[in-house]
Amino acid sequence: MAGDLGLVQKTVHIVRIIASNAQGIGLSDLSRDSGISKATCHRILSALEREGWLVSDPETRRVRLSLDLAFMIDGLRTDGSVLEYTKEVLRELTEATRETSGLDRLSGASVVVLAQVPGPHIIGHAPRPVPRTLNAWRTSTGRALLAWNDAEPLKETIEADLSTPPATRFHSFDEVRAELEQVRIRGYAYTRDELEDGLTAVAAPVRVGDQVPYAVWISGPSYRVTEDVLPVVAESVMDAANRLGRLLSTGSGVSLGMTNPVFAG
Repeated sequence: MAGDLGLVQKTVHIVRIIASNAQGIGLSDLSRDSGISKATCHRILSALEREGWLVSDPETRRVRLSLDLAFMIDGLRTDGSVLEYTKEVLRELTEATRETSGLDRLSGASVVVLAQVPGPHIIGHAPRPVPRTLNAWRTSTGRALLAWNDAEPLKETIEADLSTPPATRFHSFDEVRAELEQVRIRGYAYTRDELEDGLTAVAAPVRVGDQVPYAVWISGPSYRVTEDVLPVVAESVMDAANRLGRLLSTGSGVSLGMTNPVFAG
């Protein structure tokens, strides 16, 4: 059973990485990005390709998600689905903050951007493909997620990245760990000019039962998301995260295809 569970987790991790590479990804890059051996990656890719979930370019051998899988997922996108209500929460967050919002999940040393709603400003968070992966500890969502999960396995990765640009306000893993404790206390995380110069982001954890699998975020120019407005923005982000957490925590009561779920507040 333990072996089967490990293989399932590896398969999910591989599918996430492939999904974040719209132009496809090769075996070597996939093995490097996932930390999974080439032999195991090849075995999983072969099985997924046989099931029609992946397609492989005959010349480059790069794999990507199949059209069959895209249609299967699209078939779940009903008006009453959890997906639609999740997007509605994000749309309302964007309306409240006037900035781009989104939903991320932790995946190893990265976060996967699962969904986003663009803000109304001409100057703002640049639209990029979804899903995509970002450095976890340099993002607000990564910190929000790591604060409620174990950051210790990323210690070497974080320490190696501390001296790389753009500059960060931390100088050691201990300082990062102390910041994660502060995130737990105040209920939200933020980054300012740490993922990209001129960019500020705020994120809050989405609690589903006793787990924190997701984080909600907003992101915008640092000149607009200033220190003065950050607490107000954080309240809106935490409210959206709490609403989404309550929705997802009713999993058995709000399943895909169910209409008219009730938001408590």
